[in-house]
Amino acid sequence: MIRSYTDITTPEGRARVLAACPAPDILVNNAGGPPRGDFREWDEADWMKAVNGNMITPIMLIKTVVDGMIARKFGRIVNITSSSVKSPIPELGMSNGARAGDPFEFGEACAFLCATSSGYIVGQNLLLDGGAFNSTLG
Repeated sequence: MIRSYTDITTPEGRARVLAACPAPDILVNNAGGPPRGDFREWDEADWMKAVNGNMITPIMLIKTVVDGMIARKFGRIVNITSSSVKSPIPELGMSNGARAGDPFEFGEACAFLCATSSGYIVGQNLLLDGGAFNSTLG
């Protein structure tokens, strides 16, 4: 199998992906996360890259595909973010990328969320981290 990669965080990369699938019914946003580090070491360019990859890129993709989804009366958008949104992780100050744990389990959950039968699930935040987030009382 030949694989082709593109930088989804660039307008050219988004155009290339959308040329391959111009009318998607399902959009899964996951551009990955910024590197670990100390916020005092990050310059403005580092912050701009993090914001572009994990905020602007998903917004631009959603903006491009949502009208088609509305016209077809079907569409699913899954935005992947970091568990650090709920519980800070040391040295991941810029991170909003996926830290989902087991990729197979995440894929199964994503397929469930995007299924026609799951249309009743709207606007939810689901934590899929393999139990890493300590949210239960013992």
